[in-house]
Amino acid sequence: MRFQDAGQLALLLVCYSLVCDAAPDNIYSLTVDGLHVVAPLRRFWRSTGFCPPLPHENFTSYALSDDEMQNIALIGSTARNGIEQVRIHWLLDLVKVTGEASPTTLNYDFTDLDTLLDWLHRSQLRPGFEIMGNPSGYYTSFDNKTQVFMWRDLVQKLAAHYVTRYGLDEVKQWNFETWNEPSNGDFDTLHVSIQGFLNYYDACSEALNDVDPSLRLGGPGDGCRSTQAYCWAFLQHCANGTNFFTGETGVRVDYISFHHKGKTSSQVILDDSNATIYYIRKTYPQLAHVEIYNDEADPLVGWSKLEDWRGDTRYPAMVVKIIAEHQNTFLSSPQMANFTRYALLSNDNGFMNWDPISHFGERTLTTRFRMNETTPRSVEMIKKPVLSVMNLLAMLGETQVLASWKPDSKEGTLGALATVHTPNASDPNDSWEIVVLAYSSDDTSDNIGTDVVNLEIVNFEPFNMSAGAPTVQFYEMSNDKTNPMFYWLTADQPNYPSRDVLLQMRNVQEPKSMKLLGSTAADFKVSNVGKRIDLTFQLSLPGIALVHVCQPASQPPPQVMGLWLHKVTSSEVLVVWRDVGVRCLATYEVQFSINGKGASSYSRANIGNPQISTSFTHALSPQDLDELRSVSVDDAPIFYQIVAVDYSGRKGQPSDQVSITL
Repeated sequence: MRFQDAGQLALLLVCYSLVCDAAPDNIYSLTVDGLHVVAPLRRFWRSTGFCPPLPHENFTSYALSDDEMQNIALIGSTARNGIEQVRIHWLLDLVKVTGEASPTTLNYDFTDLDTLLDWLHRSQLRPGFEIMGNPSGYYTSFDNKTQVFMWRDLVQKLAAHYVTRYGLDEVKQWNFETWNEPSNGDFDTLHVSIQGFLNYYDACSEALNDVDPSLRLGGPGDGCRSTQAYCWAFLQHCANGTNFFTGETGVRVDYISFHHKGKTSSQVILDDSNATIYYIRKTYPQLAHVEIYNDEADPLVGWSKLEDWRGDTRYPAMVVKIIAEHQNTFLSSPQMANFTRYALLSNDNGFMNWDPISHFGERTLTTRFRMNETTPRSVEMIKKPVLSVMNLLAMLGETQVLASWKPDSKEGTLGALATVHTPNASDPNDSWEIVVLAYSSDDTSDNIGTDVVNLEIVNFEPFNMSAGAPTVQFYEMSNDKTNPMFYWLTADQPNYPSRDVLLQMRNVQEPKSMKLLGSTAADFKVSNVGKRIDLTFQLSLPGIALVHVCQPASQPPPQVMGLWLHKVTSSEVLVVWRDVGVRCLATYEVQFSINGKGASSYSRANIGNPQISTSFTHALSPQDLDELRSVSVDDAPIFYQIVAVDYSGRKGQPSDQVSITL
């Protein structure tokens, strides 16, 4: 997105600056009752997705680019596996037909698809595996019975290949899914009638069963509006239809997926989903046990539409609001949870922006700057606020407890999710905790404001004081504190940001955190820690605040594992590692050494705001580069290691050292 209208740009910058100086609009009381259990909280939102650009036959060059590799790495680097699935269109266009094995079976080359899935696997991500695409353009029609049998053979070979590559325990957690939005008719060169689509589904189902019955398959991944015939034919087929291969009545379906987006309104997503679920349950009682997915639940249709709210805190605040509304509507009572069986809400926002046409305004988790004027060409990626908020959502525990506002939150803009976690006594790295995630969202509106929240946490289970007093940590996201787009705008929207502008953006791309206990900050005060906790904070509109009350674990954090490095430029390194799973995690220290191995030679790379995500782009300073060039060994490597630090300041053992040559 580039602002051509100077007045529009000036207005947006004024709105951002007003957040800093705004006087409080209202004062609210938020009471969290730690013993009043509302419902289980299953992290049903940990999914994203994307579609490659046209033509789909060129998917390989897009999917296997350095750009996509970095995009996947950043998406997979949220705390506690805050995103675990990437649902991808047209995956089978990465598969090549290499010849005929028999008159009715083909040989396939999965190499390109292997590379993409290996990148996901390395980043602790799983594919939302849409069985979509046409290997080498071979298939022509699913009304052709011979090709239906050949398709079954293709899917059987594909599933068996990945069970061998990654193991059954991994692949049975994948969501295999039908062709995306069949009612829209986007099958490229394939002819797929409604009956052909049902034949195709039976071939996919039987092929996965051939490999192992535990492999999951769902669909139809459609809009499921009243006029979208493929959706209703699919559900009728699963409930009462005849299996193409077995002749049995009814076909298995492990989840029912539909797509309801918001027209810039969170309420529209909720209302449309509610109506569709009720209709499905009423019309197809045979499918009452089947889970429901809305795996494209975005606030707005059209990923490439340029919207300024997609670049700032309005987007993540709205995402949190949508999640909270779905939890409280569909899952907050046993009766409703059993009726809806609502299991997944995915935002389809894993795309890469069309640089230089747009940077922050499209429906993406990252912003890509293709530095085409550098030699060699490089790609710089920035985490947008909508990606960073997934770190905060990941901190929520597994049991929702009551959170109530006084007075009632104004016009639905304020809300909160509160959770508790009881540790596993046999796990020395586990911790007792309470998490309160509050949001202020007026959807995509440009309204701004600031409210004071007096938070009171009462009636929680006593914790083990012998392990040390709990720490209260505060995280905040707002347009004046965690807004990379602000620095890009004030730098006159450069297509090729300077090193200083990149550093400014990266310095505000993580949630802002403060340690409250012992803090001298006037905005925060903890009056008592015991059976009651009181504190006060300001919540911006739009904004997100998270209060984390965490009991120290019985031992320091474990060693960080899975460290790997990627050269971004001759002076930048993308550093990625795996989450250690510690609840009282204060930060990761990214340490580097130019002079070689040895603990005494390591320096801290990520000085500043504590970091709970698991990736960091290290831009070496001019002094670092001079020192590197002064090393007598040609192509001298830089060594990195990562150290996890908990709220008590205890450090884990450094990760294994990994080196890279720039």
